[in-house]
Amino acid sequence: MAEAYNNLGLAYRDLGRSEEAIAAYRSALRLDPELAAAHYNLAFLYDELHRVPQAIKEYENAIELEPGDALANINLATLLHRAGRSAEGLPYARRGVALRPDDAGAWMALGRALGASGAWPEAAGAWRRALELGGEPREAHLELARALSEGGSVEEAEGILRRLLREHPEDAEVALALGRVLFARGDFAGAIAQLQQATELRRDRIEAHLLLGQVYLRLAQEDSALASFRRVLELDPAQPEAALGMAGLYAGRGRLAEAEAVLTRGLEVHPDQAALLRALADLLARDPDRAAASRRYRELAEALE
Repeated sequence: MAEAYNNLGLAYRDLGRSEEAIAAYRSALRLDPELAAAHYNLAFLYDELHRVPQAIKEYENAIELEPGDALANINLATLLHRAGRSAEGLPYARRGVALRPDDAGAWMALGRALGASGAWPEAAGAWRRALELGGEPREAHLELARALSEGGSVEEAEGILRRLLREHPEDAEVALALGRVLFARGDFAGAIAQLQQATELRRDRIEAHLLLGQVYLRLAQEDSALASFRRVLELDPAQPEAALGMAGLYAGRGRLAEAEAVLTRGLEVHPDQAALLRALADLLARDPDRAAASRRYRELAEALE
């Protein structure tokens, strides 16, 4: 009977009747809690519905019952990556590759997890294997270039990204990645050109504006850096790195009240950002009215507790 409910759930899913499919899978699991297929199918449906915590839990249930289910392991590693928990997916990705060594998707999942764990040389190897097996070329090349750059092979990363940009001249993410690599190489003019292209292609791409501000700051082009950080904070009023950059520029010009306001806004959203708190403490130490500055600092610290 449990299998019948599981099959009913599959039929409902094919018809687009998601809630009825969920109910059928749950009926199957009430009858047989160890029916791994029902856990897997429920996880897959939850993932389709963007109900991520439930999907993760059901994939975990399926794998606990059937550790050798390659697709469950690969899907869970991929889902954890999308949830911002890539490093947690590493054991599942490794198992997926072991079970399906010729599956490009398994190697891509492994590459993501290894990159999130900082294992850049091994991540580069995983992305190369994914490409050999026909993995999605744009993502695989982008991630391979990132792994190479982080691992110190900056020139090879640049070559990959330049070729990719020729194939995708309107792709903001490729321009951003190339700008990042050029910045790491010290080619500031090249980095600015690519990052400006990225911001023109996607005006809301926060990382491109932020990195552009950091390049300008390295070149001591303060007005341009300030404009870039200001744009970041228009898109995300509490982006910590932009807040630090803008506050530092304001403070350097003696505009202490504006610097304090930027840091305070950042801390209201990110109270756990120690760098913002340190910057604010340093800034207030420069206030000639030390008593008033100390009072404002205490009030903010109390509000953040």
